[in-house]
Amino acid sequence: IAHRGLSSQHPENTLPAFEAAVACGADMIELDITLTVDGQFMVIHDDTLSRTTSTRGFVGHLRSKELKQLDAGKWFGDGSTAVIPSIDDVLDRIGGRIQLNIEVKPFYPLIQAGRMQAALSRLLTILKERNLRETVIFSSVNFYLLEYLRELDPDIRLGLIFRRPLTAVS
Repeated sequence: IAHRGLSSQHPENTLPAFEAAVACGADMIELDITLTVDGQFMVIHDDTLSRTTSTRGFVGHLRSKELKQLDAGKWFGDGSTAVIPSIDDVLDRIGGRIQLNIEVKPFYPLIQAGRMQAALSRLLTILKERNLRETVIFSSVNFYLLEYLRELDPDIRLGLIFRRPLTAVS
């Protein structure tokens, strides 16, 4: 599984990283999606912009158009330039060519506003329309997001991400 694409050689969660993962023969790509204020899923790991762009702020406070104008490659240090792709960009480019593990990042203010549920419903519709439902597994640390996805599609593949507490061995 290529974690955030071939992120050892390209800026994580970008189209160049995903294309490289496909080219090198990966079986699956794990990528992260975060919801924007205008209800679009953008492919970025953090809920803030400071680690992977030269900008500060929350992904969930910006519109997708604003995020696409940011350089998501400069931080990588090899002269790369890349944009933050939308999930539509990723599905257009590599959908059907490789299995995808789409990790849904919960941006809680947008969940509370009910925007996450509407966006997840649209995303499932897009996958069905493109015949990509069987090539995707959704994962999240948020059980309730996964439960909502299960309600929308009882057969969708899901994975719960959790950390098991360390216990003493006696």
